[in-house]
Amino acid sequence: MFTTARVLLVVALLLAPLHLRAAGDPPVTPGAIPAVGWVLDLLRETSGKKILSGQQERIDWFGLDNEGNIDFVTRATGLTPAVRGFDFMFYTVSADGRSGQRAAERAIHWARRGGLVQFCIHWFVDTGSAPGNPKFYTSETSFDIRRALEPGTPENAEFMREMDLIAGELAKLRDAGVPVIWRPFHECSGGWFWWGAKGPEPFKQAYRLMFDRYTRVHGLTNLIWCYNPTESIGALEAWYPGDDVVDLIGLDIYPSAGTHPHYPEVFRRFRDFTQGRKPVTLTENGPIPDLDAMFADGTGWPSFCTWNGFESDPAQNSTAFLQRVYRDPRTITLETMPDVYRQRSRPPSIALAPRNLTVTPGTTASLGVVANGSGTLRFQWLRNGQPLAGGTEATLTLPRVAAADAGTYAVRIANEFGSVESPAATLALGTNPTPPGPPQLANLSTRAALGTRGDLLIAGFVIQGEGVKRVLIRAIGPTLSAFAVPSPLPDPAMTLVDESGRALAESDDWSPADASLPAAFAATGAFALPTGSRDAALIASLPPGSYTVLVRSADAVSGGTVLAEIYDLAPTASARLVNLSTRGAASTSQPLIAGFVSRAAAPRAWLIRAAGPALTRFGVEGALPDPQLTVTSPTGEWIAANSGWSRDPVGAAVTAQRAAQAGAFPFVADARDAAVVVDRAPGGTTAIIGAASTARGTVLAEIYELP
Repeated sequence: MFTTARVLLVVALLLAPLHLRAAGDPPVTPGAIPAVGWVLDLLRETSGKKILSGQQERIDWFGLDNEGNIDFVTRATGLTPAVRGFDFMFYTVSADGRSGQRAAERAIHWARRGGLVQFCIHWFVDTGSAPGNPKFYTSETSFDIRRALEPGTPENAEFMREMDLIAGELAKLRDAGVPVIWRPFHECSGGWFWWGAKGPEPFKQAYRLMFDRYTRVHGLTNLIWCYNPTESIGALEAWYPGDDVVDLIGLDIYPSAGTHPHYPEVFRRFRDFTQGRKPVTLTENGPIPDLDAMFADGTGWPSFCTWNGFESDPAQNSTAFLQRVYRDPRTITLETMPDVYRQRSRPPSIALAPRNLTVTPGTTASLGVVANGSGTLRFQWLRNGQPLAGGTEATLTLPRVAAADAGTYAVRIANEFGSVESPAATLALGTNPTPPGPPQLANLSTRAALGTRGDLLIAGFVIQGEGVKRVLIRAIGPTLSAFAVPSPLPDPAMTLVDESGRALAESDDWSPADASLPAAFAATGAFALPTGSRDAALIASLPPGSYTVLVRSADAVSGGTVLAEIYDLAPTASARLVNLSTRGAASTSQPLIAGFVSRAAAPRAWLIRAAGPALTRFGVEGALPDPQLTVTSPTGEWIAANSGWSRDPVGAAVTAQRAAQAGAFPFVADARDAAVVVDRAPGGTTAIIGAASTARGTVLAEIYELP
């Protein structure tokens, strides 16, 4: 049978303090991230008191149909499993396994929801299998694990290459701070997979080789190393790799249909083998154990993980039985999961500190900070080390600056989990600064359709001037249905990054508990978001520079239409928004739509471009070959259009000259990129980018305020 990694993970009983460490070995990985220890502690603390519910997802080659098993449990019980099993099954077969299945990316999303992540790999091999038909069952391949341990053999080359390939995927989870219950070479003692076919000694050598390479070479500090045999003779005495490379013992058990045994003797034998120093759990099961019997005799499985298909088979687990298990107060579900990742208990941290500023006496100065942390952040600005009355927001605004305002400014940020103070920035008075230009852009927005393969909508904007600009940024998906937009993205997430690519802030599922967000919606005229919607929103105070908003599907799989919005929350500040650029997919049937609102006092000239073929010069694959650009008013009135920017020699000369003035990269003559220059009165303008043909591809929309 397929095996999957059933991940145990977290459960500090509501009654048990999270900081107490249960007796047991520390993590075996040198320098393991704290969450690895938290998971092991919580498994120990759960054992005999509660149990983590778990479900293995369906393994879909293209990653398009992984939700059925989890959804079935939720529909049947009204609750969600706490542990989710993933499998790198297709990653060694073809690139489609990596680009389509996106298991690591989806596991990160699951962790951000608070769930536990468990991984195994059904490892297809080419060597020893029929040509073009890789296999992993012993009966279907002659791949010899002993030769895989010998340098210079074809088996060793394949073994090392694919081991490193999976390490790269696990590194994504490490970089996201996600602990992984890692079950390499699962069900080894059963012998039905090639890694167990030659007995315990080569298996143990391979396990220890992977441990050494993953910890020493790849620096994977997020793995919980799970030794995962079957319940068979010698599974402990002969096959156990050693205390120094094992954090956890996991068993895969499939009792007869219609039975729900809890295997007390098996649990105690495996627990006692290490004198209880290593937790023991169920990494896979068919029928779920009977909880009443299990807790009655003290059998302490801390988690279960039902293999895909067994949850919906009434002969294995009836709906009534599932409801009884999931609704039992001793069962931990995603809804009652303690926070193993500590995301909800993070002290403040500073992403962007205040910067030095020189201003003219009598003008307005603004300083700002970008900070992250759990719950509500509290701000207190300090001038020359002393608290400043009224300085309690992320942005500090000083109107009509005078000599008394000069000095050093820092901000202290606190929440219930700690505090941090920024480095000091100097505010100086200047004599002949360049007067700031009047604010022009009040709002930038882009709407596009994301596909189902991890597409991104990439929206960039530029801030110029002095001080900071306070902006509201939103990624709207499900609420678009209220405006009759077809197929909205069900769960958008976004990350704000600076010009160096450093992440400054993230949002997934906005919260009305942050009172500043509804207030910002009202202040900018942005439509309200329903409480509980899975749209994303954040506020940031940003110094001059270039910024990018990466909008994606939170589960890395779902597709749909999404709207990215950037609003100016500080129209009187010296710093101002000056241009928008957005990269996404476009076609005639699913155009990319970019819009902006100008608050200029008089008509202004704007350069609007749609780059398709030009993107190939920057290594972008799948560029739209023939973008069709149409500019309209907000009511749909036609203003201008273009496809093939240089077809009109007079217009081409104007757009080339204006592009150079705006600092935009030049288009190649005779290319099918599109560009127009328009004069617009204050108000809104919309740019619709489709294709002159039936093609679909990547396009870059650009909107420049012209001098």
